Amino acid sequence: MAAITVSVERESDIGGLPAMIDLKRSLFLMISCSVGVTLMLTTNPGAAAHNSSTSADQSGEALSIRQSFLAHTTPGDGVAATAKLCSAVHQLSFNWRDTIIVPDNWQTSTCQTFARSLGGTHYQLGCANPHSFSWGDKEGSLPVDNQCRW
Repeated sequence: MAAITVSVERESDIGGLPAMIDLKRSLFLMISCSVGVTLMLTTNPGAAAHNSSTSADQSGEALSIRQSFLAHTTPGDGVAATAKLCSAVHQLSFNWRDTIIVPDNWQTSTCQTFARSLGGTHYQLGCANPHSFSWGDKEGSLPVDNQCRW
């Protein structure tokens, strides 16, 4: 029977750099980073008041993350032919989405099922139009400019 030997490196064995072996320091670092990222994602000092329907202005300024989950149309260069879009989002974080181009025969319920299959709690229906991208709200309403016929 062969013996297994395990060696543990000390700080001096790895070039004098402090090793993160102290669980308290690692936990503090992880919590600090999480709080910092959360603050960066939720703080937007220049955000406009939320309306039930919003539109990005012509200056090219992007919507905030929270505004993007409301019904809106963003004008500008679009696509050659309209396309249906389905986007899955998560209620607790609202900082991720997964959007796919879907076939014309998809229904609202198909998009909702897709969102649930990814762990999404909400979904948005969208249209990629020749001169805009248009979205319904995160509760599955029809896009403001519904050229793709959801």
